Amino acid sequence: MSASSSKPVPSRMGLQALQVKQKGAKQGFNLLKKKSDALTAKFRGMLKEIVTTKKAVGEELKAASFALAKATWAAGDFRSQVIESVKRPAVTLKVAGENVAGVRLPVFSMTHENSVFP
Repeated sequence: MSASSSKPVPSRMGLQALQVKQKGAKQGFNLLKKKSDALTAKFRGMLKEIVTTKKAVGEELKAASFALAKATWAAGDFRSQVIESVKRPAVTLKVAGENVAGVRLPVFSMTHENSVFP
């Protein structure tokens, strides 16, 4: 480490140089703080959405498994017939990107199509 960087030069120019460095450091810190706050807020929103979706999926999965058990009891094993009759998926997932404070975050969107059965 050089001696000039550890001890400032005792002059007005040295004082002004240090003030410019300090101003730049504060501005950089504030920008990083804003970026961190924006990403934290986005992350918390994503977590809330994940928790509500998980709860909804759990309830729907319970109802779906009971409906499958009733249908299997009534009609027997019909899974192979259903798989053969479907030609394209009913649900598709699209991935896009979102820019949050200079960071690219993936955004997933799900589309439902009701007319998959011939």
